Amino acid sequence: AWKAGTVSLTKQEAKGWDWTLNINTRSILFGAQAAAGYMMKAGWGRIIGITSFGSRRVLPEYSVVGVSKAAIEALIRYLAVELVRYGIVCNAVSPGVVETDALNHFPSKDAILTEGLRRTPAGRFVTPEEVARVVAWLCTDDARMIVGQTLVVDGGYELMA
Repeated sequence: AWKAGTVSLTKQEAKGWDWTLNINTRSILFGAQAAAGYMMKAGWGRIIGITSFGSRRVLPEYSVVGVSKAAIEALIRYLAVELVRYGIVCNAVSPGVVETDALNHFPSKDAILTEGLRRTPAGRFVTPEEVARVVAWLCTDDARMIVGQTLVVDGGYELMA
């Protein structure tokens, strides 16, 4: 069975490409379109995309997912510029390694976890709850001037060479 990111880009088939881009990027675009009218009427709204380190760096087994995450970051920037005048603030959050079932789609899951822990200065992985708290904070008025940015929440993972 096909698994996300395990196919070389030079051998990537349209089905896997479309599936990944639709789930990760198209969903945000059309979700934003569906919500924007309501948010405009309210004069307030937040759109938050979730991306990853693989949007900015090449990771093994992550090619199509990485491209889709980079597309999320670009989409968020464009939405941010277009929608902020209506009080709608758009941003992205890029967690480090988060131990979830999503990792089961990668043949080298154990190596990802071992290497991720080794290169995270905080000495542990980010939890889903920590990511959720950052997203919740971005939805507050305290964060209203953070516009079109990608916040990295990774325990220092990206700092290590």
